[in-house]
Amino acid sequence: MGIESLAEAIILQSFEDLLSHDYEYESKEFFNGEGFKLCAEIAGIDSIKKCKLLDILGGEKHAKSVKLHEA
Repeated sequence: MGIESLAEAIILQSFEDLLSHDYEYESKEFFNGEGFKLCAEIAGIDSIKKCKLLDILGGEKHAKSVKLHEA
């Protein structure tokens, strides 16, 4: 498993953790923090795809605010 695959796996696990009451808070922290940005960069996920992923998580407003802060 390469570093790119590991970063993708972390992101996918965090999506799954959103459905768990035990890990939901940590997952939200991951997506709102630097962890998601770093993993997405390592996995080769561009800004548009990051925004689409965040849109799934928190709606368009959240995705747009993250996009503005990345510029």
